[in-house]
Amino acid sequence: MHETIVSFSETAVVPIQARTEAECVPSPSVDGAEAGLGVDLLIQDADDDPGQRGHNNTPTEVLSLSGHTVPSTPHYPGAVENSLTVRRHLDLSPSTHLQLKAIEFWVSHLSDALSCVPGPLNPLKRIFMPIMYEGARCPGTQSNASIALFYLVCSAGAFHLSAHATDDRERSDYLTFALSYQSDGVRHLNHSLMKDDVDDREGILASLLMCLTYEPATDQRGFWLTHLHGASLWLGKIDVRWWTRKESTLIMYQMVASTAIFLRSQLLSHTIASESNFNFDLNEVMEPYHLDYIFGIPKRALRMITYMVSLSVEMEQKGQHPQVDLDLFETELYLAAPLECNVPPAIKDQEDLIRHYSHIFYLGSIVYCKRRLRNQPPASVQGLVEQVLEHIEALKGFTGRRYCPVLWPIAVALFEAQGSGLRSRALVWVDMISEMSTLSMWQKFKVLLESFWNRRDTPGHGEMKWEAYIGDPLVPSLMMV
Repeated sequence: MHETIVSFSETAVVPIQARTEAECVPSPSVDGAEAGLGVDLLIQDADDDPGQRGHNNTPTEVLSLSGHTVPSTPHYPGAVENSLTVRRHLDLSPSTHLQLKAIEFWVSHLSDALSCVPGPLNPLKRIFMPIMYEGARCPGTQSNASIALFYLVCSAGAFHLSAHATDDRERSDYLTFALSYQSDGVRHLNHSLMKDDVDDREGILASLLMCLTYEPATDQRGFWLTHLHGASLWLGKIDVRWWTRKESTLIMYQMVASTAIFLRSQLLSHTIASESNFNFDLNEVMEPYHLDYIFGIPKRALRMITYMVSLSVEMEQKGQHPQVDLDLFETELYLAAPLECNVPPAIKDQEDLIRHYSHIFYLGSIVYCKRRLRNQPPASVQGLVEQVLEHIEALKGFTGRRYCPVLWPIAVALFEAQGSGLRSRALVWVDMISEMSTLSMWQKFKVLLESFWNRRDTPGHGEMKWEAYIGDPLVPSLMMV
C-alpha cells in the first residue's frame, strides 16, 4: 500500500516553475524533512497565497523539460469555459508530457499497486480522482486542498517512474518533476491547513491520506512522524462526527485513522502515541464500515488491535502491566473469527483476496497479543505464524491486477518466524510481492526482516521484540502500514 522511492536527504524539494533543462537538477543541500506537514512547521502563513508562488502566471510560452514549448492557454473544447487570460494549475507545468505520464501511470498502475484491493472500489481512484480533477482545473492563482492533492498524486507517479526508469536523463527528469510537484503539493496543503475552510476539509483529508500512503519515500523517521503529528493536531480540532456527513469523508477518515493506529504500534514511547496527543478516534465513525473491502481488515479485528495498541502504549509509557483479564481478552480474540465480507464483487477473485486478508489480520492480532501484551516466547506462536504464512502465500494466486497488502499484520507474524523452513518461505513470498507490486518498500522490509532475525539469533536476544529493534535510531525507518 506504500512506496519507497527516494531518500530526501540526498535531494532537494524545490518549487515548480518555468526552468531551462540545465536548471532541472536536484540539489543535495536541502533536507527533505523540511517539507513535512506538521502544523507547527508550516512553510508559509495563510496570507501568503501559494497560488501566487512558484509559477509564472503570465500568459507566456513555457519551456518543458523535454525542450518543447507549452502553450500558455489550452486550445481544446473542454477548456472554453476558462478565460484565455487565466491559466489553470493543469496548464502551469513546465512539462505537460511528464505531467501526463505521471497521471496516466497513477490511473493505470500506481493507484492499484498502492491498494490492498484494486479495482473500481479503490478509494485512490473512486474518491481521489474527482477531487484531483477539480484541483487541476482551478485557476493558477488559487490555492486549496484539491490543488494540493493534484500535485501530490502527480509527484507520487513521477517518483515511481523515476525509480524504475532505465535511462539516466529520463530518471533525472522524472525525479526533478516529482520533487517540484511535491513541494507545490505540500505548500498548498499547508495553506489549506492554516485556513481550515470547512468546504476544503475533504481535500485536506485526501491530501493527508496521500502523504501517509506514499511518504515512505524517505528513510528519515522524523519526516513521516511530522506528517502524522500534523494530521493529529488538525483532526483534534474537528468533531469526529463531522466526517460521517459524506461517504467519501467517512471512508477516508477510517483509512487515515487505521493507518495511524498501525503506526502507533511502532511509536509506543513517542509523545505522539500518548492518549492526549493521538487524535485518531474510530469509536464514533465505524458505521457504516468500509475497511473490510478496502484493507481486508474485519471490524472486530480493528477494534481489538486498536485496544491492544492503546494498552501497549500505556505499558511502555507508564511501566504498568495492563489492568485487564488477558485470559478473557485472548479468548475473545480467538472467538472473533472473520465473517464473510458482503460487498458486491468488483473484480475477479476479490472475495478470495479479502478472505485471506481478514484471516491474516485475525491471526496476526493473536500473535501481537501473545508477544506484546502477554510477553510469551516466540516459540509459543510458531503455529500461528505458520497459519498466517499459509494465507500470505495464498495471495500469490491473485494475478488480476497489481495490489499491495497492509504490511502490519504480515510483519507482526513474520518477525516471529523461527527455523529455516518458515523463514525461507517468508522470504520467497516477500520477493514475489515485491516484484508483483513493483513497490520497493517490500525489499526494505526484507532487509529489515533478515537483520532482525540475525539479531534475534544472537545470544541474549532470543526474545527481543520487533518494536524495540525498529525503534533503534540506527535501524532504517519503515512505516509498517
